[in-house]
Amino acid sequence: LLSSYQIYNVDKRIQEDNLQHLALFSEYGRVAIGKGPAEESVAAPSPTETSDGKSADETTAAADSEDPPKLLEEDEAASPKSKPEEPAIALKPFQRVEFLVRDWQNYEDDEDMDLMMKEMDEYLNSVLLDRTGAKDLQETREHIDETFEKVSCYLMTHPGFDVTKKKYTGQVSTVEPTFLKLLDKYCGRVFGANLAPKKIKNREVTAAELGTYIDAYAKLFASGAKFPEASTMLDATMAANNANAERIAIDKYKVEMNQIAGPNAISYVKPEEFNKHHRNFMRASVSLHDNMADFGRKGAIEKSRQKVVGQIAEHYEIYSKLNESRNPLAGFETFMIPM
Repeated sequence: LLSSYQIYNVDKRIQEDNLQHLALFSEYGRVAIGKGPAEESVAAPSPTETSDGKSADETTAAADSEDPPKLLEEDEAASPKSKPEEPAIALKPFQRVEFLVRDWQNYEDDEDMDLMMKEMDEYLNSVLLDRTGAKDLQETREHIDETFEKVSCYLMTHPGFDVTKKKYTGQVSTVEPTFLKLLDKYCGRVFGANLAPKKIKNREVTAAELGTYIDAYAKLFASGAKFPEASTMLDATMAANNANAERIAIDKYKVEMNQIAGPNAISYVKPEEFNKHHRNFMRASVSLHDNMADFGRKGAIEKSRQKVVGQIAEHYEIYSKLNESRNPLAGFETFMIPM
């Protein structure tokens, strides 16, 4: 759930039960991120409309105490509701899994690195070869293929019997040269160009977002009494995803508004222009939220969306007052004096 590059450590060779265990836990993970049979079909609200049919701007209007901005007709005409739906692309839920086979003994020539790399690919292909004669074995392989974007393997030789002795104190000189050569190659393979950012729903996860997911999952395992059910993990994933969508959407609105009316702004913006900026920034922020919070229970997504709209309304009031404090005509009054 948290890694873009998963390593499955097995002993001597990839056995059938290794594939079955991988298929089982990957299905658990699929359900936990809303890609398995337990996923509830959800159509996220359009970026300018809530579940009660009101626009995001009108929802903000209800939260504002003063005369709020209205949704422009041309903006409503340009709403994504009028665009034809694009066909959904089938995305695999996880990125890469690699079988790390320990104590491999079947290299033709352990002096030829290129040949050993070729043998790794050939061995994996033989393991994942279609098993048309056995339905359950074939389904296991198909499930793994549908779950991971890439499946690979790496065959490590034994480090040598000297390292298994009690008196071994960590001297590298006593480790088998072939093992060291393969280890060096593997470190570059894992931490080099092959290491890609973690993606969820085909979108790269930032460090702050990853922290939210880690916190949500850690709470589920805090008791240690039992392994949480997949449905519970799904709830935690949805909650973390919604929280990330809320934070990013609000941050986007604040960054944009800070430029025209934040504490460091120096110019007064006329109300008409100010409200126009507000509408555009709010629409972009809500749209960003909707694009991120795109799976899970519709009620939870809508609640998260309303939270974004409500917080934007609060920030709108603050920015409006900051902007008004820069009005050069503030405090001046016009008096009619009879002659």
